[in-house]
Amino acid sequence: MRILMALLALGALLWSEAALACSCVNHPRSGFIHADLERLPSNARGALFLVPRRHQGTVAPDSFSITSDRDDAPLPAQVTWPRFDDNDAAYPSLARVGPAGGFKPGARYTIRYTGEAAIGMRTSTQFTIDATPLAPGPIALAMDGAPARTMLPMRAGASCSDIEAVVVGNFHYELPDSYAPYRSIVMYQSQSRTPGAAYEAIEYASSYCERRKLGVTARGDGRDLVHASCTAPPALLQVRGRAGLLEVEDDLQPTEPVTLDLANAAGAACDPAGMLREALASDDAERIHSVVCGFPTHLWGRKLATEALATPSALFALVKREQPPPRACIARSVARIVAQTGEPPDDLGRFLAEDFASGDEQRIGAADQVASGIARELNRRELPIAVRQQRVEAFWQPMLPAIAGVVIDGKDRNADQLARVLGQHAQHSQAYVPALIAAGRRPALSARPALIALTRLIPQDQRLRVLLRHAARQPVLLETAAVQFAEVATPAERPEVNRLLAKAIDAGSRDALFAVARDSEPSNAAVPALLRRLQRELPGGQTYGVFSSLLHVWQGEPEIATALSTVLLYDGMTHLQFYLELVAKAGATARPLAPTLRLLLTRPLPDVERQAAEQALKVIIK
Repeated sequence: MRILMALLALGALLWSEAALACSCVNHPRSGFIHADLERLPSNARGALFLVPRRHQGTVAPDSFSITSDRDDAPLPAQVTWPRFDDNDAAYPSLARVGPAGGFKPGARYTIRYTGEAAIGMRTSTQFTIDATPLAPGPIALAMDGAPARTMLPMRAGASCSDIEAVVVGNFHYELPDSYAPYRSIVMYQSQSRTPGAAYEAIEYASSYCERRKLGVTARGDGRDLVHASCTAPPALLQVRGRAGLLEVEDDLQPTEPVTLDLANAAGAACDPAGMLREALASDDAERIHSVVCGFPTHLWGRKLATEALATPSALFALVKREQPPPRACIARSVARIVAQTGEPPDDLGRFLAEDFASGDEQRIGAADQVASGIARELNRRELPIAVRQQRVEAFWQPMLPAIAGVVIDGKDRNADQLARVLGQHAQHSQAYVPALIAAGRRPALSARPALIALTRLIPQDQRLRVLLRHAARQPVLLETAAVQFAEVATPAERPEVNRLLAKAIDAGSRDALFAVARDSEPSNAAVPALLRRLQRELPGGQTYGVFSSLLHVWQGEPEIATALSTVLLYDGMTHLQFYLELVAKAGATARPLAPTLRLLLTRPLPDVERQAAEQALKVIIK
């Protein structure tokens, strides 16, 4: 009875949350639609640009600047107007911008919009032209299973979104292989009708606040859906689509229509509790997934709570299915219900302990995911801190023996993560220390989880130091020993730890790099190893860890300034904005890099990198 009352109270609370007024502000957007594209076929005509509303159909070519690595001077722009809408006129907002003389295969182009400020989208794009053209081919629609009754988030008045019972037909577009390199920028338009009526655009959205790019399907990557009333769907519904690469084609290609038999949609229930009962009774994994995970968990809890179905035992049964839906979405709902009741959560812990003791990597990994989600939910801030701590500990305690077994064995791929879980519960895990010490003596990688756990359980114990020094002599455990020792080292032990970190860095360890970057008392003892590592990794552009570590230990050494500048100016660098954000966080320490940033700003940079460089320069010279 206590669970039922709590469920009803939770349902009332969540209904009241949903009743808040919808306050989304959807400004008209403009800018390059596919600004992050990397390549286009050789017969591309231009990049797609969404024109500011007041200039629809009238944007001038001189509003754009086009440069390439094959031309010394900017190129004259040409604006054309592909058709997106299925009507006689071109879509009034969609322009296509390219060089008047066409693209050159192999060249890399940068196109910038220099006109009236764009809103909410990028004003520049960069891409390389491939050597081969796109060969347009026939496009088709294919249904993803039979239509079925389910719950679907829908646009609603005052609350922006609500969950409605509907009949849903899922479908996807089948594209020729020639589109595969450019699939992420293919545009789609889906339409439906009842027999004899006119086709209308399918414009599904889960909320008034949802914003999708023009031409993107409801489920992304060419996967779409059509829905109808759950209680009175039309017997038949025809669906057709249009798709294409408008950077090349002047119009989207039409598909042949497909017909959906909605009268025979799976299920009869039009409420979530009834749908879940039907899905469980039929052992229909796809429908269970749709009902349980198809919309936000708190709304699912709200709906099922009002039907008094979402009890822990009912939800536990879902976790134990041979083919369960994703367990994380179950975990949040189970935990929310348990957290709102006065019931002790140790039954839930005993339930999950069976998975941790199973010896099955997949079950252990899933149990870890579920348990972590439940622990977060039990630790929600609306509960008093003492109650939260007590309930979280009560939840984990039944699982600790099984978790310790996984960590001591050391061979499961989840063991490292579970070692950290064990270490978080030191008060209840001390009994496992002798077995963990024995496991940590193994001259094999399976000793790693035990060392991780012991670093947290007995951080100042001399037995741990003996183990870590022993492990550091094993090449396979050097990284683990150095990184774990760095977490517990006393000031007197720092020189020894820095030597171990330097050896691990030379051996290729990434964790050792980040251990140096996290050190609260940075030492430059590892600098020679860091510089050697940088020299090896720079050609591949994967230098973030080295860069972060060098910046952290930098005490004004000229050789480090030179190394950092080399990274920032390296032509092959990717994700440059992340490096610049590190420079900005370093503040005045990074002031010697100001000339490097000024030089960087003379180069043609994407907008996000230019903004990051300007911000970093502003911070370090302040």
